[in-house]
Amino acid sequence: MNIYLEFLLYSLYTIFLLVISSLKAFVKFLIPYKYRSKNVKDEIVLITGSGSGIGRLVAKNFAKLGAICVLVDIDEKSNRSTCDQILIEGGKAKTFTCDLSNREEIKNLAQQVNSSVGPVSILINNAGIVTGKKFLDSSDQAIEKTFRVNTISHFWMTKTFLPNMLEKNHGHVVTVASMAGHFGTAGLCDYCASKFAAVGFDESLRNELARMKKNGVKTTVVCPYYVKTGMFDGVKSDMIPLLEPEYVADKIVEAVLTDQKVLMLPRIMYFISALKGFMFRPSALRQLLNQVTTGKIEATILSTRSGEYLDFVSKPDSKLVDIKSMCAIMCSVYQSFQKLNMPLQDNLNFLIIDCDCYRLAIRPVGANLVCLCADSNTGLGILKLKINSLAESLSKIVNTNLD
Repeated sequence: MNIYLEFLLYSLYTIFLLVISSLKAFVKFLIPYKYRSKNVKDEIVLITGSGSGIGRLVAKNFAKLGAICVLVDIDEKSNRSTCDQILIEGGKAKTFTCDLSNREEIKNLAQQVNSSVGPVSILINNAGIVTGKKFLDSSDQAIEKTFRVNTISHFWMTKTFLPNMLEKNHGHVVTVASMAGHFGTAGLCDYCASKFAAVGFDESLRNELARMKKNGVKTTVVCPYYVKTGMFDGVKSDMIPLLEPEYVADKIVEAVLTDQKVLMLPRIMYFISALKGFMFRPSALRQLLNQVTTGKIEATILSTRSGEYLDFVSKPDSKLVDIKSMCAIMCSVYQSFQKLNMPLQDNLNFLIIDCDCYRLAIRPVGANLVCLCADSNTGLGILKLKINSLAESLSKIVNTNLD
């Protein structure tokens, strides 16, 4: 087949799928949530990491819907507390103690659950751990345990409880991952890698189920931003606020009830994840996005009216990013807007990037992208860049000191 004709056919097919998907999404949007939800009354729902945090809240939400909750946690006391709270509210729950990093304990868990409760129809792989250390500071044992709990346990748990779902062509497997499974973060190498693996596990499993034509067995991957739980005590993020665990738990249950394949929280993460796909090479903007999404940079991005850039104030702190890197960010921002069919216009308000030690005002003027920069080292500088190509822009920087 002619290569151009083949490309045209693939393009038309892609457009067709996009239209169909958009129509489906629009119809779902119009139908109220309560009419799209499946009934989970008397379904057996197994939740790992149910002793606290999101796991506890998810279990309580399912119990309110009439599900039978199987609570699995390594902390017997806290898990018992979750069970008591459910029973007091009139729900049904039973606790099991298990170290998910131990394959033999998972086998024993499956036998106990099947004999005392029954076959699991909804499996929520929620348990997770984080060390929060730099790569070279992480011990081999800590790295291995992170993977055993955050990733390998998903394999063992799913492999144990999935066969019964396949036999009945009815069930749901939920993988609680993280936005760290989409953006690598400094200081979280083991955690990010384990979550990347969890995201890949869910996608591959979903494709296998589709190939097996087991349409009654659903999968959902959950990728939240940092949540206000004990795992992330001390994390600060000015760009995107930390999520409330109640909000995350509600959205997880909603995703299961509506058979949602991918859940990212907050919703802006869908856009940020898509924007990352437009960046075909490492760039300063990509690094900035990674820092923003992982809460490692304290900055605000806002638009302002013409003339306000003259009100810049130099700040005493040392520079975090050099001028060339910021130029790369400017060009990448412009290119990303073009790829998203959102061209910047000459009359656009200034885009201000304001961080601890520098402030940039960016505005397109004709074929150039003009930036005014204030920082502690160079004072007020003017950057005028050609926007036709990133390489040309970076090679023609004009930095005029106006101090």
